[in-house]
Amino acid sequence: MRRRALLSTICVVGSGCLGTPSSRNSQSLTSETTTRTSVVTTTQIPGEGVTEYASLSDTGKELFMTMLEGQSIERPSTEIPDQLWEAEHVRYKGQTYSIARSPEHNVSSYTLEVWQVNKSTVDEAKVVQYTGLSTDAKHAFRQALDTGSYNDGSLPEKLTEAQYVEYNQDHYELRVAVGDTRVWRLSVSEKSSQSTS
Repeated sequence: MRRRALLSTICVVGSGCLGTPSSRNSQSLTSETTTRTSVVTTTQIPGEGVTEYASLSDTGKELFMTMLEGQSIERPSTEIPDQLWEAEHVRYKGQTYSIARSPEHNVSSYTLEVWQVNKSTVDEAKVVQYTGLSTDAKHAFRQALDTGSYNDGSLPEKLTEAQYVEYNQDHYELRVAVGDTRVWRLSVSEKSSQSTS
């Protein structure tokens, strides 16, 4: 299985670096390599490693067509649909196209987790009120609270400055993982002109 996120550090805002948390809200942040192991999915033709265009997701089809028009694309690895990422070749209208990939650069990424804590352990000087957050910060906080984490290329400033948020009379500790995501350049070239039977 491929590993696509490169973790730089895991830090609790205002209190130094931590290890990976061990609750159901914790995420596995793993190292990414520039090599990729080919994965043959059920949509590929056995022995050929060819993925049919029709089996790609809508986003995968859109990206493939952009490349087919002669434009290479650059995307963070996390934004490339799985089937397109795993495909060695794609068959479209009887033609087989090879997909070339090359690593370009890294972009910063942030993962926010929120952990409910006992008020008695909280330093009130490091608390911000939920009502005082910007719309973007509220969205990030609520997404982390509701789904376990918030992931983006940036984090609202208030959430990088505070260590705790008071929300509905409960206190939550903010934990921010700062990492890098590799950006890849993808392009296609025609491999053969065989028609499907």
